[in-house]
Amino acid sequence: IIEMVNKAAVKQFGWSRDELIGHNISMVTGGDHAEKHDGYIKRFLRTGERRVMGKSRELVARRKDGTEFPIELGLTEVESDEGEVRRFCGFIKDLTSRKAYEADIVRKQSLTSGIIEASFDAMFNINEKGVIQMVNGAASKQFGWTRE
Repeated sequence: IIEMVNKAAVKQFGWSRDELIGHNISMVTGGDHAEKHDGYIKRFLRTGERRVMGKSRELVARRKDGTEFPIELGLTEVESDEGEVRRFCGFIKDLTSRKAYEADIVRKQSLTSGIIEASFDAMFNINEKGVIQMVNGAASKQFGWTRE
């Protein structure tokens, strides 16, 4: 159950503090994790097995309007005295911009590779030791060697 949120969380998810506090965290959990989340906590409390606790991982989260977005989630248990209620803290980083940037790089790399491969001229890429790293189809055809 959500006990506290900061301004960044309110802005990121689109709910007010009052709409978040007192509700199950599954309301902001995207994908298939929403229905499994309570089971993850119960398993951790029962076994102590740290599958995600103390680690970060990429997931999807859900905004108030229902849209899902990529996040990096770090989870930690907040220390408490013996017998006190155990509490957890999630650190959420919105990965939307990073994922868009990565997709743009992949698209550009694919375009560059396509241009190189489409060239009628032989093209080679070598490293600092002169070892061939890449050849295009025209180079293979012109010199009679396979890429391998």
